[in-house]
This record gives sequence, structure tokens and C-alpha cells, in this order.
Amino acid sequence: MPGSALLRALVGGALLSATVLGSAPAWGQPAEPEGDLPAPEEEEEEDEALGGEPLPEEAPLVVTTHGPGPPRSPSQTAQGRDVLNPIPGSTGSDLLAAVPGAFVTQHGGEGKAHQIFFRGFDAVHGQDLEIAVGGVPVNEVSHIHGQGYADLHFVIPEVVERIDTLPGAFDPSQGDFAIAGSLRYTLGLPHEGITLSQTVGSFAKRRLFAAYRPVGQPSGTFLAVDLSSSEGYGEAREAERVATLGQVLVPFTARTSGRLLVGVYGGRFSSPGALPEEDVRLGLVDRLGSYDPGQGGRSQRVMALAELRHERPDDELMVAPYVIGRRLALDFDFTGFLVDPIAGDATIQRQDSLTVGLKSRYAHSLPILSDQDRLGGGIDVRQDFITQQHHPRRGDAPPLVDAGVRATDVGAYADLSIRPIPRVMVRGGMRFDALIYGVDDHLANESRAAHGFAVTPKVTVDVGLAPGLDALAAYGQGFRSPQARNLQDGEATPFARMNGWELGLRYDDRSVLRASLSGYVSLLDQDLVFNETLARNEEVPGTLRIGGATNLELRPQPWLLANLSGSLTRATLRGSNARFDAGDLVPFVPQLVMRSLVSATPSLTRVDGHELSALAGLGTSYLHRRPLPYGEIGSDIFLVDLQAGLRLDGVLLRFDVDNLLDRPWNDAEFVYASSFDPAAPASLIPRRHFTAGSPRRFLATLVLEL
Repeated sequence: MPGSALLRALVGGALLSATVLGSAPAWGQPAEPEGDLPAPEEEEEEDEALGGEPLPEEAPLVVTTHGPGPPRSPSQTAQGRDVLNPIPGSTGSDLLAAVPGAFVTQHGGEGKAHQIFFRGFDAVHGQDLEIAVGGVPVNEVSHIHGQGYADLHFVIPEVVERIDTLPGAFDPSQGDFAIAGSLRYTLGLPHEGITLSQTVGSFAKRRLFAAYRPVGQPSGTFLAVDLSSSEGYGEAREAERVATLGQVLVPFTARTSGRLLVGVYGGRFSSPGALPEEDVRLGLVDRLGSYDPGQGGRSQRVMALAELRHERPDDELMVAPYVIGRRLALDFDFTGFLVDPIAGDATIQRQDSLTVGLKSRYAHSLPILSDQDRLGGGIDVRQDFITQQHHPRRGDAPPLVDAGVRATDVGAYADLSIRPIPRVMVRGGMRFDALIYGVDDHLANESRAAHGFAVTPKVTVDVGLAPGLDALAAYGQGFRSPQARNLQDGEATPFARMNGWELGLRYDDRSVLRASLSGYVSLLDQDLVFNETLARNEEVPGTLRIGGATNLELRPQPWLLANLSGSLTRATLRGSNARFDAGDLVPFVPQLVMRSLVSATPSLTRVDGHELSALAGLGTSYLHRRPLPYGEIGSDIFLVDLQAGLRLDGVLLRFDVDNLLDRPWNDAEFVYASSFDPAAPASLIPRRHFTAGSPRRFLATLVLEL
């Protein structure tokens, strides 16, 4: 058909261009843990050009989709649309409320990367959590604001088909930043045709979403646009953004398919900054106010990925190059006039980066001990070109940073899956990463170079105890790359290395009940903790985390879902430095995170031959005992969210209420010295600061599916 021919031409041209730039391996769509190969089928004659059976000109478009493979740990999950849809919010980070053990806050304004807590780690803006969207990496290496900075505002929630969560570092495909684990977003639009939605709500919230999926095309072929604005729930909280995501899946032959993904995002936002708790209590500033309303930022992202996938009964190959352009500017003020009583301490950070990379994966059926054994591997290549500056907003003080960074990461891994006896599967392998850095320090007028290697083994043993019930034991090493500007010339790159263990049970009856229970231990030889005065993460001694995680999903009816998840972790320092002593709790890491969700979509009746159904959802989030510096403990967070609506065929009217109980809560809490009155003498005594979380918010959304 003409539409299919056009799609083939578009993707074919993109893949040809990628080949001209340089062919290398990639990972494919969906972004997922590696799974078993397709079931063997009868061999077919392959055409001479592409090695597969040519599609008839008028054949319907068929693209093979791949679910997550056997788990690498007891707590690995894959959250689909039935769990994601009831989650309120308008960004890709909001959807992380569906991830067991995760909690997301946003203390820097609606546009700055969220702060993510996951299984006993304060991943800050992404330093301990490897994230990919549609196969494109999100983490930014050697970032000016924080290592692994991961901004998910470009992700449009309506086109997220699934989030695969890989806790720990037990999969050989996991690379840099996979300390707490990895998150992999798969993209797709469920409705064929045109989808339009308009959201209005509290604090002048406005959001328009439009998407198109050609009739007869798979869910992975779509074009979506998201425009959003808000005045915010207090002073200096305005935000605007626009995001576009487009993807095309095309089969070239019966065994060979292509995928093209393109995304463009831009946003600007204001930020109130942190307020001293004492000043709010004394009435010097409103809880939702700001001492410096000039804070905020601007963020832009453009990306493209072209993927080629070839499958045969016994093997599978995926190859995809990608390119990412990023720009970020942040203006922030943590301490007021503490350091500079004349010009103030407000600073501006800027970063521009261009990333070019390739990801690949190959898997081959290799009977060793059984006919289910597999051997696979992959090659990941990434090159980042970065310029970054950090300077005071006012005054004549010299800049703090003016540098250019070139970062190269070449990774390769092997992955073997064998079944020595019918009830036991052993999966594991080895990953090798070589990292090379070049730094041009314009302030010191010098150039430096450094390199290093990381070798990280992984293994999982899966024992089937009964139908649907498995016991799993996993061990893996992970690593985090360093901030390139801190490296000395010729220095061997000092990776942060993690050793992790996990033991637990999984149950899945594939219809009603899915559950997991596990315990885990993580040892880091060095860690990072946010330093508010310097506005950056600083190295601290190694840390130990001991904890447990659970997840329960119950589907007693096709239209009814109940989910309960949680993680309990104690994170302590294993050594001492100028700020901390051995045995101290790791600051900002919550000890208990719990989440519950009940969602129902029952059919009510028929109106003039059209089905009328209801939508109802109730979610709770609880965060307990956030350690703070100087031995203090932060306040708990308990939030209740409500969703209700009606659907009549392709028309949906939905109402969301965030923070239903209207409980005051602190999005973030810190302890440090500050002085926001330039006329008063500055005190160096640390005191508690916070950024306020949102009060009750009402949203109304009208969706039209045409």
C-alpha cells in the first residue's frame, strides 16, 4: 500500500544515512532486558539482498514485538499500560510512581531533572540509575550539575507503552550509572487514528496533547506533540514546555525490520529555591514564597535513533546508531549572601553537549546442556563532546568552571544462558568498558587526558520450585564514571564500583497474581552526596546498603488491578571524612518507600449502542525517615491521589486530584548555613532548609480518539 511504501522509504533512508556515518551495533526497540529468541520455525528461502522473504507489495504491516526475557533478579518488573495509565502527571518522571521502590521529587522547579530515590539510593538527578527511552540513553556524562543528569521532561506519558525496571547490576547489558539499577522505557501509542486531549486545572495548568497513529500500523508507529504551561502553586514556579516524539516501525522483509525514532524538546521554568525552616516559622517568608525569584532554567533536547533488526529462528541481531543534542542553563541560589555579602551567592551553570553513539545486541541459540541455551553479547560505543561553564550571576568574581570535555566509552559484553537441569537456569556474563577523557580547562589554560577500564561480572541462578514460583539468587558489579574535570593528567580513571547481591522469590500465575519478595546488599567503594554550599555532589567514603523489597500485583477481574510495593533499606557510610563519620546514615536516602494503587475500569452499560465505562483509581505514596546531614532526620511524606472518569467509546472525561488530603509536605530537605539578609551578620551555624511540595491540585482532562 502507498503508506507502507512511504514508511519503508523513510526508514530505509535513515538507516542508509546511519550506515554511511559508520556502522556499529546498537540496542533495539523495545528497550528491554534481553529475552529468549523467537521460537524456532520452518526455514524459508531468503532473498539475496536482505536475507529474508520479501513482503508482498500489498501485505499488511507486521512487526514483531518483544517482551522482557527471564528476570535477572527477584525484584525485576515490567509495568505496562494498566499500571501506568492511573498514574497522574504529565512527564516521563511522573510515571516512575509505578516503579516498585521508587519515589520522585522535584525541588528545582518544573523543568529541572527530577530527584529519584530508588531502593536505598538517592540517585539525585540520575547518578545511580541508568535510564534509556526507546533505546536512547538519557544520562549525561560528566554533567556540570551532577554526574548522570537525566532529564525526562521530553518523555510524553501517553506514548509510554512499558517501563522495564532492572534493580541492581545483574544484566551484562547494564553499563555506566547502573548502580541502583536501570530503567528502560518502551514507546507506543495504543489508539489508531488521531488522539487529542486537553487538560486544565489548578494553578493555571494547561496542557494540550495530540497524537497520530496510522490505521493498520503497529503501536510503535506514531507522532505525538505535548504542550504544557503552568503558573505554579507559589512564587517563582512558572513553567512552559513543548515536546515532540515520533517513531516509525517498518518490516523490510519477513525477518528484517527497521525503526526510526526522533524527539525534540524545549522548556523554560522558574524555581523558588530552598527556604530556611526557621524563617518560615517566624513569618519572614511564606512557605510557598521565595527569597530569590530569579532562579530557574532553560532546557533543550533533540535526538534521533535509527535501528535495524534481523531475526532468524536461531539468532537475532540489532544495530542502531543514535545522536543527541542537549543544552541546559540553570540559575540557582542556595545560600543567599553567606559567601559574598555584596553580590550574593547566586550562580549560573551552562552546558552544551553533542552525543554520538551506537548500541548493538546479538543472541544465538547454542545448545550446550539443553536446547534452550543461548549465547549473546553486544557492543556499546558513545562519544560526548561537552562545553560547560559555572559563574556567579552578579558581581566581578571570577568564573568557577570554564571547560571542554571529550568523553569516550567503549563497552562490550558477553551473555550466556544455560539450563543444566530442567528446573534450573543460569544466566550471566562479563562486561568490559574502556573510558577515555580529554579535558580542556580554560581557566587553568591546560589540557588533561585520562583513561580507565572497568570489568564487571554478572550472574543469576533461577530455580523453579513449583509452577509459577521461582527462587533467584543474583550477583553483579556495577560502576559509575567520574566527573572528568576532577581527573589529573595521565590518571587512571577512578570508577565508583559497586558489588551487589540479591536473593528472593517470584510468583506469577500469568492471570491473577504476580508477586516478589527479596533481600539485597550493595557495597560501594566510593559514593556521592550533595553539598548544598557548593551546589554539587561531593565524593564521600564507601557505603553499605542492606534492605528488602516487595511487589504484589493482583488482577481478580480483567478490569480491576491492585498493586502494593515497597522497599526498606539502611544505608550507612563505611568510612569517615571531614563531613561524615563511619556508621553515619547516608544523607537524603529514605529508609522506607511504599506505594499502593487500586484501579478499576468496569463497563457500566450501553448508550445508543456505544459502551459506557467508568474509570476510578486511588493511589498512596509514603516515604519514611530521610536522614539529613548533622544527624538530623527529615519529615515523612504521605500523599493520596485520586482519579475518576467516564468513557463513552472514543470520548473520555477524567478528573485527577493530587494530594487529596491537602497535607503540607516538603519536596526536599537540607541542612546547611545560609544568610538571605545582606544587612544582617552571616551565621555559619547549619540550619534546616526545605522546598515545599504541591498543595492539593485538581485537573480535568478531555480525551477524543478519532
